[in-house]
Amino acid sequence: MITLHSSISKRNFLRIGQLLCVALFLGGCASSRMTFFTPIPTEKTKQLSAQFSAILPRDNQKVKGLLKLTQGTDLQLSFRAPIVGNEMMRIVLTQDSVLMIDRIHKCYVKTTPFLFANKFDPAHASNYSLQKTEKKLWRLSTKETAIVKASTLGCPIMSDTEVTLYQISDEPFIWHITTISSRYEELSLEEYLEIKD
Repeated sequence: MITLHSSISKRNFLRIGQLLCVALFLGGCASSRMTFFTPIPTEKTKQLSAQFSAILPRDNQKVKGLLKLTQGTDLQLSFRAPIVGNEMMRIVLTQDSVLMIDRIHKCYVKTTPFLFANKFDPAHASNYSLQKTEKKLWRLSTKETAIVKASTLGCPIMSDTEVTLYQISDEPFIWHITTISSRYEELSLEEYLEIKD
């Protein structure tokens, strides 16, 4: 059993772990991966996590995933495959960018929040930002479950689809740098939508 000194808080311990992960990653000189840099959270940074599920209206397909919000840093939406739970897609929203990684097609898209939202929900594109999405999500932090529109989660792709959030928690978690395999192809948003059709 590992005993932590009482002066080291749980949040401090997690931050130390995050910094070690960053150091190990950078020290490994992994040339096969590219790094999507976002600011490293501080020990006072608030965090929110939840599981989510939804039924896509287009094909009646059920999707599940994991939401991780780190205040002022990023919002990560990880879409998981049924049963096996492997990540199929990840969307990362920061203050000035959106990164969408498609694990199935081995490609990724990097764009701005406005251009991303304008493609799917032009009427509300100006409201799509990390700061505004954070405010909506913090209101849910005291609930165990909640049903919200996908747009509340910073996911204009799913538009008005109802999403169920459960296991909502404001407990700190270990934040990881988002990396992309160098084998993945970078596409414009327009090119990506063509392969999805």
